[in-house]
Amino acid sequence: MQCTITSAKIIPWCNPGDSSVCEEGEGIEFEVSYEGDCPYANDMYIQVDAVSTDGECDIQYTGGDMSGMYPLNKGTKGKIWIIPAIPVQCKGKIMSATNIALWKNGHPGNGTWIAGSNISGMFKFSPPN
Repeated sequence: MQCTITSAKIIPWCNPGDSSVCEEGEGIEFEVSYEGDCPYANDMYIQVDAVSTDGECDIQYTGGDMSGMYPLNKGTKGKIWIIPAIPVQCKGKIMSATNIALWKNGHPGNGTWIAGSNISGMFKFSPPN
């Protein structure tokens, strides 16, 4: 049976008191379940795309306004993307996760695509100062 993502969501771990408003250095956790012929969880890499609700900020592994969303090391359990510098066009934007992909032996461009799916979850980047 082919590897299939059965559910996926992001969970913001950000500002105390309002965990959905995120700043540089804070984190977004990935929660993913899958079934079938999937490599052992510790051999997979996670990558998630997101777009702002107004379409002005795009997060992709390459080619977006921000590079992301992916943990630096492999594995699927308890993985967190640490938010890098936030471009001005992304500040204050509500971000919605759109797609998730699982990769073996490396991130996109280096690894092999295993499975992809839609993903749920939202967060907001802190507004400009």
